[in-house]
Amino acid sequence: MLIVPLILLQIIIFAGLVFFLRKILNRNVISATSHLEEISAEYAKKEEQIRKQLEDAQRQSKEIVADAQRDAKAHQESMITQIEEEKKNILNEANQKAEEIVQQAERTRQALIAEINQRIEESAIQQAAGLLGQALPEHIRKEVHHYWLEELISGTFQQLDRLQIPKDISQARVVSAFSLTPKQRDTLKEQIKQSLGRSIELKEEVDSNIIAGLIVNIGSLVLDGSLRLKIKEAASAK
Repeated sequence: MLIVPLILLQIIIFAGLVFFLRKILNRNVISATSHLEEISAEYAKKEEQIRKQLEDAQRQSKEIVADAQRDAKAHQESMITQIEEEKKNILNEANQKAEEIVQQAERTRQALIAEINQRIEESAIQQAAGLLGQALPEHIRKEVHHYWLEELISGTFQQLDRLQIPKDISQARVVSAFSLTPKQRDTLKEQIKQSLGRSIELKEEVDSNIIAGLIVNIGSLVLDGSLRLKIKEAASAK
């Protein structure tokens, strides 16, 4: 009869142990579950933070790429504008230099033409003077020469006093179409003396190429009263 109570007691003790263990297990499970939920919530929070950070990083990356593209485009446009401006400046400079070269060439051409024309004119005048000298009989040239010489001596050489002749000049070179007569020589010396206030020596030369008249050289001063000069002036005036 004692066996039955012992069995019942064991059953009760076992049931109590089961209940107690179950309670402990439930409490541990609840505690573990609560801890897992906290960990899961914290993980979810960190995941959300990481997602936001990733989105921010992606947005910043896109903004950086967009800014870089805008900067690159602006730099490209600036470079293109600068290149076009430099190209324009180079072309303008090249056109300007080309224009200067053309103008210089034109000035050179005009100068050459003027020089050639001048040489032709001088040659023509010299030939005309030579032909005139050859065409006029000597006695007519001589008469014209003496008549013209009287006017030159009495008129033109009276103006020597207005010119600044250095005082160290003591000689005058006189080129005449014909030899001076003693009277002409004395009159010319006296006229120069009165104009300069001092006497100077006359060094005479005869050159029939001046046709008529004379040329007086006093230092650097040249007084040309020749018929050749008159012919040249008349031809140039035309």
